[in-house]
Amino acid sequence: MPVLSLGHFDAGAAPPNWTAYLANYHEASMRCDAFRLDASGGWQKPRAAVGASVAQVQEKLVRLGYLEAAQVDGIYGYRTQAAVHLFQEHERTVGGKPELGYADGKAGPRTCAAIDAALAASTPCQWTTGTRQAEADAWLALLEAVRDAYRGEFAQRYPTLFERPSDTLPTADWQLGDARIQLIGIRRGAWAASLDNQGKRMNNDVFVAIAGGQVMTFFGSTDPNPGMASRRDIPFLCKGQHRYRFGFHRLAGGGAKSYRALRPAAKGVRVLRDEDFDRMPSAIDRLDPRPVTDINIHWSGRGTSSWSAGCQVVAGAVYQNQRGDIVDCWGHAAIGYAQLAQHRNRGAYDTLMSWLSVCADDITTRSRVPYTLIDEDDLASLSPALHERAHRAFAGAIKAVARNDDSVRRLVASRAPNLLA
Repeated sequence: MPVLSLGHFDAGAAPPNWTAYLANYHEASMRCDAFRLDASGGWQKPRAAVGASVAQVQEKLVRLGYLEAAQVDGIYGYRTQAAVHLFQEHERTVGGKPELGYADGKAGPRTCAAIDAALAASTPCQWTTGTRQAEADAWLALLEAVRDAYRGEFAQRYPTLFERPSDTLPTADWQLGDARIQLIGIRRGAWAASLDNQGKRMNNDVFVAIAGGQVMTFFGSTDPNPGMASRRDIPFLCKGQHRYRFGFHRLAGGGAKSYRALRPAAKGVRVLRDEDFDRMPSAIDRLDPRPVTDINIHWSGRGTSSWSAGCQVVAGAVYQNQRGDIVDCWGHAAIGYAQLAQHRNRGAYDTLMSWLSVCADDITTRSRVPYTLIDEDDLASLSPALHERAHRAFAGAIKAVARNDDSVRRLVASRAPNLLA
């Protein structure tokens, strides 16, 4: 059986104009005559599927909960690639089939056989069709409490925060229970442990994703790595809810290293500038008078240090699934761009983006994804139980990284040995 992958389409399924079709997903500066191949860093022009049917694969994925019926279009686009990737990762981990190898988003003979086996066994995707978790509702209730707490704080501390149009939302405009997906960043308070001995920011924070009624936790950084920022007064994203969208990161140089990520939806988000140059958020820091358009949510490499100049970054090394299992991706997560073509992927980051893409109602550049940044102290005050869950998830993640990286193990052992207990 031929391998189906990004850019394949069935006979009669091609849109009237591929450039117009791809312009729905690509940034204005990107080429729109080809699909962007995340792993190899290349481009793939649309081509007809021969000897295999894209629509048949899509229909099977619908039955397993990875696509919706309206999304069967015979085009192996970004959503279908995400659905196949998510199926592969789900079966590799929750399904107990490590022989599938790392997820690559391609529907070859082994993946198609696994899809048929899942259908025969009636084992749909637990990440999209499982019984709604009580933890998901607990996080949504927390967001309501955070909104109410931040309403007065914003008015007192940052009276000009909402004077300019931006993607940082007034509390009255927060999108809560009606959103199909929610992403929450937790800015942890352990600042002393967040810089290594060379002054680099470590991946010290937690991201909680809610989609399909399930909760999964990822690991990365909500703060800039001082050495990667272009200004001394490095930017810290303001806490609160921000409006993001699906798009691409790393557009410089004609997009030679671009890949799917989340970007501010339109006007940019509000940031605090590091007024006292202490490389951490503090009361003295000032609000930048202008929204910033490039505080994206993107990949942070495998996970030994943060790749952020102010963006919210997710490491590839590890994540916690909906069952609370720590999933170690170290063996197949690329260290950086050079390894992506060497039979590796972005690990946990790819899982997050695929899961959000499968559960979102829209993944074009017109989409809207709510992202809420919360200080750890606020989380601890408003929900000690969720704070403890987030702390346990971070401890599990950092232990997994420390098992694979001696420099991280030594740093954590010297700064926060309780995390390795």
